Amino acid sequence: MILYTVGHGNATIDQFLDLLRQHHIDVLVDVRTQPYSRYASQFNRDPLRASLQQVGIQYLYLGDALGGRPADVQYFWADGKVNYDRLTKAPFYLEGLERLKKQAEGHRVAVLCSEADYRKCHRYWLITRSLVGEGVEVRHILHSGELAETRPDEFTPPVEQLRLF
Repeated sequence: MILYTVGHGNATIDQFLDLLRQHHIDVLVDVRTQPYSRYASQFNRDPLRASLQQVGIQYLYLGDALGGRPADVQYFWADGKVNYDRLTKAPFYLEGLERLKKQAEGHRVAVLCSEADYRKCHRYWLITRSLVGEGVEVRHILHSGELAETRPDEFTPPVEQLRLF
């Protein structure tokens, strides 16, 4: 199974749709906790869904299950950062991950968030990590149109070197 991720960043809607078409994406799964953008209103949920529909791409919102800012405070550290390890065990997250994988069975699916650089986004540190751990191949669509692939060992902690003396 292969899944894609993409961040809209500050792209125009036409640039964004071109990226999706270039990679033959037919379902876009929105994993933004708040599916709205103050700076890029073309990516607010309703206008985005309408734009996707015009080019034959389905829209599915899973930000309530796979978003990077869960509503429940138990999924945060004391400093306000999200505890991804705890979140990956939450029933709602696991159900969302299953729904995402089910979509990918018969479609070419891209996971959407706001951040253009996937390495700075929860779609990488949370969702990609979970998927790779289950043997799913994940490719990140860059704004250049190129793909960045996630290696299977990318999230494996380094082995501590033994002391020689």
